[in-house]
Amino acid sequence: MEFIEAMRQNFKENDNFMLKDPANDGPPYGFDYDWILSTQEPELYLQNWAKIKVVSEKKMIPKYQEVVLQFEYGNKLQFLMKKEDFIWKICTIKSIQSYTE
Repeated sequence: MEFIEAMRQNFKENDNFMLKDPANDGPPYGFDYDWILSTQEPELYLQNWAKIKVVSEKKMIPKYQEVVLQFEYGNKLQFLMKKEDFIWKICTIKSIQSYTE
């Protein structure tokens, strides 16, 4: 549930910011960016989803696994997951390489 809590915290922080400084044009502060893919252009990541590769899988301590995905343009995302009651849950998603082209 770490991932969900982090997202909840992001929404709370951005809500507080918008209450203090409302936006009148364009996307509100914090919402011009895809938090999961760590980009302002998520369509670039997902337009050729069949080309997404798993470049590493590493078992951590029991119940944890790290998976790194590489996208078409070289961007990589690291997922740390935890197995609870036979269900894999995302703990964190982290960009480990920025746009390279």
